Amino acid sequence: MHYYRYDGDILDFTKGLLTERIMKMADNCFIRERKDRITLFSLKLPMVCPGTYREGGLLEFYAIINKKKIRLPATGATTDF
Repeated sequence: MHYYRYDGDILDFTKGLLTERIMKMADNCFIRERKDRITLFSLKLPMVCPGTYREGGLLEFYAIINKKKIRLPATGATTDF
């Protein structure tokens, strides 16, 4: 059984037959991949990581900007898009 949930700014779904097709269409969004699910977040949502937890490491999110995959640092540094 496949699970899909969309609420305007977030698309959450289980990996399945349409996963590759959806990922090819994804652009200008944050993505979080887990073992069996993928969540796409609109860039309009604020993403804040307060404190120094895991500073210097990579977040479990990545971004796709203009069809290019970008890893996000866990520091307070910003990435130029």
